[in-house]
Amino acid sequence: MTAETRVVAEQWRKTKSWGDHQEGAWLNKVFTRTRRAREDKISYIENKCIEMDSSCNNSKKIYDLVKELTSDRSSQTDVTNDSKGDVLTEGKAI
Repeated sequence: MTAETRVVAEQWRKTKSWGDHQEGAWLNKVFTRTRRAREDKISYIENKCIEMDSSCNNSKKIYDLVKELTSDRSSQTDVTNDSKGDVLTEGKAI
């Protein structure tokens, strides 16, 4: 993601958390209509393909690049449990 796209995305996240729906809707339009994220993603994939082409003798690197491009990303959440095994959600309890 380019720095400009990252700034717009961060502003959108902040306004979304503040509850400013008009500002959030405007930033969403800016983000989606200009297709910044899509163009950044396409350029990222093209750069990875160029990197694969340039390292044609290094199969390990090619394998890692293909795995990076095709794998599903999921965030891991860590939870804190008390002695009974119940999940702690309050800041004071943790």
